Amino acid sequence: MLNKRRYFIFLLALVLASGGIGCNPTTKQPQSVRIGAVLTLSGSGEEIGKLCRRGFELGAEAANRETKGPKIEVIYEDSKTQGADGLTAFNKLVSSDGVKIAVVQSTVVASAVAPTAEQSKVLMIGTNSVQKGLANGKNYIMRFYPDAELSADTVAGYVKARYKRLAVFYLQNVYGQAAFQAVSQRFPGDGRQIVFSEPVAPDASDLRTLISKMLTTKPDVIFTPVYGSVSTALIRQIREQDPNIPIIGDVPLANPTVYKPLGATGDGMVLPATPMDGGIARTPLQEQFIRDYLAKFGENPSVSVAIHYDIARLLSDAIANTDGSPEAVRKYIISQQNYNGLTAGLRFDQYGESLMELIPLRVVGGKLISIAESKAAAAGK
Repeated sequence: MLNKRRYFIFLLALVLASGGIGCNPTTKQPQSVRIGAVLTLSGSGEEIGKLCRRGFELGAEAANRETKGPKIEVIYEDSKTQGADGLTAFNKLVSSDGVKIAVVQSTVVASAVAPTAEQSKVLMIGTNSVQKGLANGKNYIMRFYPDAELSADTVAGYVKARYKRLAVFYLQNVYGQAAFQAVSQRFPGDGRQIVFSEPVAPDASDLRTLISKMLTTKPDVIFTPVYGSVSTALIRQIREQDPNIPIIGDVPLANPTVYKPLGATGDGMVLPATPMDGGIARTPLQEQFIRDYLAKFGENPSVSVAIHYDIARLLSDAIANTDGSPEAVRKYIISQQNYNGLTAGLRFDQYGESLMELIPLRVVGGKLISIAESKAAAAGK
């Protein structure tokens, strides 16, 4: 009798240890996980926001096709390129849609949303944000985009060897101020100086008087960290008054929806960009993607497409290989050093700030090409 009792207790212990009769000892993953995406689908950043969505959709499609874990379901919201509207959209995603992970695009919007995301313990990945240090000291914030200092290093490295007198028109917001400050710390010295600098409003349309004032300072090159409709107006009106002065743009101008509408006016501009922007492939994955993208859209994939494609796949991998919590997903992404994606040289530092490669490319005939290639083309004319 005693032996039977001991045997029964032994069996009961086994059942309890395995999680109970009829229970799976492992936690079953959900079939899908919702990811929020707050993008600039209207307002001054609309052209860039639409490319970001395209990249996210292509990345999510590829990730869902390949994953052995939960599929990702992306819920899109429009920030209207405004910090306050972006925060409202983010709060809706969290409170109504139950999102625990969100991608928030643009410097202005990401900086507005970050404090609330950190407080709410919702993982926020800021894309198209140049604000270096956005994630520093935070537990629920990451940033995935070339920062203002990386862009400024690329710009300064190009202009310092060629020019002495720099004029700057920068956008009157967090992004423009960060870009201007970074270049201001790098260009002056050894006879080089910034001879003119002026902020421009995102909705400015007539800048001719300001451009005339700028030209009286006799710059030999102009740097324009701007985006949206003001970028088109600014560059066209500069060319009206001086068709030949060199113009150096910033990363946002490297999106085809921004520089292609300029037509011949944009020819000759030099922009800091990723190799993918110029159709330069370093891996088989990049080569195949460029080929497929060109066939479908008739242009090279921009940095906005590439980073959102990569972040969709990174999030899918992280969710499949962790418990899917914001903390685990963030830790997983940071661990992916030299990630084999579309973004050249992609890795993250200990804070969740991205590191990647930028090179100067020139606009020629509605395309971005390497400086060496553009010189060869000019020599062959």
